[in-house]
Amino acid sequence: MAQTTGVMRGGYCAIYIDTVKIAHSTNASFEMSMSTRDTTSKDVSGYETRAEGLLTWSMSGDFYFAEDAAAGAGFEDLWDDMHARTSVTALYSNANTGDVEYSGTGWITSLSRSGGIDSDNESFSVSLEGTGAIAKATIA
Repeated sequence: MAQTTGVMRGGYCAIYIDTVKIAHSTNASFEMSMSTRDTTSKDVSGYETRAEGLLTWSMSGDFYFAEDAAAGAGFEDLWDDMHARTSVTALYSNANTGDVEYSGTGWITSLSRSGGIDSDNESFSVSLEGTGAIAKATIA
């Protein structure tokens, strides 16, 4: 496929853990932020001044729970990684050739599972924080 044109549909984006797409995604997000450092001195006339600081990144998502997770990685796979305190390779991608994806090493920092009433689907959420740089690449 060629690079996506126009406004992209949210349903294309997914989170992959160690090259396996997390199954039954209903929401996926990638965030990058930068802290700043205070450079205020007596020479700035009463205004705070700031300079660049450290970059951080994270990914999170919401998913329907499936005990067998036949369509990809599931809750139990993520639980095993978190419980073992294993770092994972995380990827945020739409898997479309020519588009951009982001990947890096991170730690699963939050994992929750919930079930509502019978008319609801059981679901789970996962959050992870990156350690080190995030890579940006064109999907080949």
